[in-house]
Amino acid sequence: MATSAIKDLLTNKAPAADNLLLRDIHLAEQAGYWPLAPGWWILIVLLLVGGMWLSRVLRRRARFKKSLTQISPQLSLIEEKLMREPDNDTIAKLNTLLRQIAVNYYPRADIASLTGVKWLAFLDQSGDTTAFSRGVGQILGSAPYQTNGHLACDQAALMTLVKSWVNDVVAKGRRQ
Repeated sequence: MATSAIKDLLTNKAPAADNLLLRDIHLAEQAGYWPLAPGWWILIVLLLVGGMWLSRVLRRRARFKKSLTQISPQLSLIEEKLMREPDNDTIAKLNTLLRQIAVNYYPRADIASLTGVKWLAFLDQSGDTTAFSRGVGQILGSAPYQTNGHLACDQAALMTLVKSWVNDVVAKGRRQ
């Protein structure tokens, strides 16, 4: 049979339909959903990692906003009083607020014993500045321990420095 079909092909004759060795066409099985292709696994892992990163960023942002909304009213009251009458008592209240914020974001053992120059050095280090120990912030180290009286300081610059420090510390969020 096969030889007659080959002879027909060689002689350019059309082979008879009975002589051809044809088989039925078998379709491939439809691809299942499981197991997933490697590309889908990579996509799932990337989505999980991205979701965890996004939730961490959103939690940190919410904590930052919450902290600032709790601190801002106290800071505003102190600022108003400092602008009206800069005295040792107001500076002491400002110092106390800064210490409370620092204790919330840094280990208590490191903060509780700091006074004077060491306190100012900590404020400089944690706020990435030198304005507390070498600038307008020096008053925080000395004013709370002086007799009550009118202070000569640049209140606006001091409050700008303090607000900047508060924002830096709260943004870093070093709660431990």
